[in-house]
Amino acid sequence: MNSTARHGYRQHHMLLQRELGQWAAGLEQTLTPVHQRIVLTLDWLNLDSLIGYSGKRAGPPERSRVALAQAFVAKAILGFEQTTQLRSRLAVDTVLRRLLGFESHRALPSEATFSRAFAEFARTGLPAKAHEALIRQHLGSTVIGHIARDSTAIQARERAQYSTPETVAINEAKAAKLAKTAKADKQPKRRGRPPAGSAESVKTTPRSRIPAQLLQTPEEALGCLPQLCNKGKKRNAQGHFNTWVGYKLHLDVACCGVPITAALTSASVYDNQVSVPLARLSAQRVTSLYTLMDAAYDSESLRQLERELGHVPIVAINSRGRENPPVLDEAQKRRFGERTVVERINSRLKDSFGCACMWVKGHSKVLCHTTFAVLAVSVDALMRLMRYPDRLQDSS
Repeated sequence: MNSTARHGYRQHHMLLQRELGQWAAGLEQTLTPVHQRIVLTLDWLNLDSLIGYSGKRAGPPERSRVALAQAFVAKAILGFEQTTQLRSRLAVDTVLRRLLGFESHRALPSEATFSRAFAEFARTGLPAKAHEALIRQHLGSTVIGHIARDSTAIQARERAQYSTPETVAINEAKAAKLAKTAKADKQPKRRGRPPAGSAESVKTTPRSRIPAQLLQTPEEALGCLPQLCNKGKKRNAQGHFNTWVGYKLHLDVACCGVPITAALTSASVYDNQVSVPLARLSAQRVTSLYTLMDAAYDSESLRQLERELGHVPIVAINSRGRENPPVLDEAQKRRFGERTVVERINSRLKDSFGCACMWVKGHSKVLCHTTFAVLAVSVDALMRLMRYPDRLQDSS
């Protein structure tokens, strides 16, 4: 079967339509558009090639990990946030249960089985591997017009943390000891503003991670970023600040609407601190011409990196209090207007693919849940190219 970028899409669609129609006619049941969409998505992903045999183990036979992985993909397509919703749907939808690979003569796996399988997929990074393989196979040899970069808030049902529990306990013990010893000779605080040039008046700013990331691999750079659940603040399109507790999802999206790279960090991480590993990972997977970023990525180091990767960076100017900041020319403004593709993907992930609120806890599980959603929206965007193949090259 020819699976090139232009011809493989239509062949997938025609082949699956014929086979699904024959299968449904034999069972005297109908396939809804949602069923067809799920089967087409699973056919594109081919998850069984990424899940190997785990070997013999003690205890009862292990339930099929392929069927469970396909169930989590269907969970994202259906827009469910909780596994309980998925299991309830499978209990009453016989067609969906058979399409996902669950045997009709066996009972549906319990919620504990779904939970153990999800933890295993989060530990092994199965959805991230499937997403990378999908992008390399279908877009690796295609020249993409531009890549848009942005981040979005991911709300979680966790308590905000700013350090590990061990570090918190150690810091609390040290603080209690210091407070007890310094209580006797505590000096009264002087009222008013401290004198200019004194140690109290000098504010220390946190050092940027970008210089260190330029010397690291993308995996090392992502591993050094904070991954705990904490509080974040981001300015919306109306100029107001939105605050949330959870994480932040960073995406590189192609002009055709396919997410190329995804990364998850703490909510407090500034956007440009993730730009270096995202740019290098995207350059390893696809070939693009332009990179579109908002004012949060306004840095000469990031522009230079994009030029070294063979891209033309177009970044919104952050005035930083300057009276006459530089401005984009008309051609750059026109192309920068295409950056809204990443904002549309962020909205779709929350509105249609179950990423509005996380019911799992921990960075690895939240990343697994969001990556399953990114995987589903990537296949959906690739299937749209069957009808509009010219979207690989942007309209500007």
